[in-house]
Amino acid sequence: YQNYIKKSAYSEVIIGMSPAKAGVTECFQFEADLAGCIGGAKGVPADITGRSTGALASVETAANGVITATPNDDYKGISEDDTCVLTPTENTQTSGDNYLSWEYSGGCVDENYVSGKATDSA
Repeated sequence: YQNYIKKSAYSEVIIGMSPAKAGVTECFQFEADLAGCIGGAKGVPADITGRSTGALASVETAANGVITATPNDDYKGISEDDTCVLTPTENTQTSGDNYLSWEYSGGCVDENYVSGKATDSA
């Protein structure tokens, strides 16, 4: 039962990363490069910091569109060390536009809140 509570609470952290993921995807589609896809630039939402209520403490988008979410410590049994990193990888197609694939890593995978493979953004 405790694992269910933690996974349910952690879903707020994963959902909190969604706007940044959409922004990085949009940035990549327009720029054809991930280098400038950072928080607050080129369609990527500004970073979220300092939240003290709920599961999500912060979401930051760093160079190359790498998104890191940090949960609030001890929210329904979740540790602030259970960060979640969502990393985009550019995939080249023989015809048409390149696309991104996404992979989770960090505490969210280690604690089985999510699987490592996320989605492809074609």
